[in-house]
Amino acid sequence: MRSRALVAVLALVVLTLPVALAGTHYATYVEHVVVQMMILGLYAMAWDFLNGYVGMFSFGHAAFFGAGAYAAGILIVRGGVTFAPAVVLLALAASVLVGLGVGFLASRVGSVAVFLVTFACAEALYLVVLSDPRGLTAGDNGLPGVVPAPVLGLAFTHQVSFYYVALAVLALSFVAREGMTAERNAAVLEVAGHGGLTARRVPADQEAGEIPGRVIARERRVERRGRRHGPDRAAVQQPHDRAQDESEETESPAQRAVEERHG
Repeated sequence: MRSRALVAVLALVVLTLPVALAGTHYATYVEHVVVQMMILGLYAMAWDFLNGYVGMFSFGHAAFFGAGAYAAGILIVRGGVTFAPAVVLLALAASVLVGLGVGFLASRVGSVAVFLVTFACAEALYLVVLSDPRGLTAGDNGLPGVVPAPVLGLAFTHQVSFYYVALAVLALSFVAREGMTAERNAAVLEVAGHGGLTARRVPADQEAGEIPGRVIARERRVERRGRRHGPDRAAVQQPHDRAQDESEETESPAQRAVEERHG
């Protein structure tokens, strides 16, 4: 209850900040700083989702943000694409492609080597941008003039308009993350956290009592098998099923994060 009240107060302050600062000499500066905080908040939520809920630590998380940012900048400055919705969608597609590439490599190494893989991918992308391929990125000088055309009367060059656009994106992202991290999605996050090929099985001789957290997966699967195949089939598991059950009994970081959120 206290955290909800704090969020409500913070939301009210952020919503009314431009109105409260209107006409002051430092309004533009404060609004600019708050917008930068919102952008970093998006980054923090994304990293918290990956590490806190899925359990995958990444040293190259900035590469995904950078890929989208440079894709948007190149489209506007070099390609002349100023329609904001198109720019956003194409920038998201660029970030997703980079994420797929990094994820493909990271899913094929151990839990320690994934640090090196993500770091190496981020550094590789940084060197590509720094080399200014075909004059697209302008190297370490950056891309000036990244301003999309107005959308629905909103001019992104206007500080207050950009402020509320950034606030809307932050709020929608927060709602989306809350939905993805709901308790009903804990099993999906657990599978993602295990990383498929790199998932480690619990030793067969380890007793369930020694494993922290909830050990309920086996009972639920046995109940389902009993309804489908009768009590005899449910009681006698095949070796493959038993090994799979034992591999899923360990509580994942996703489960711990969801349990802590929902108390």
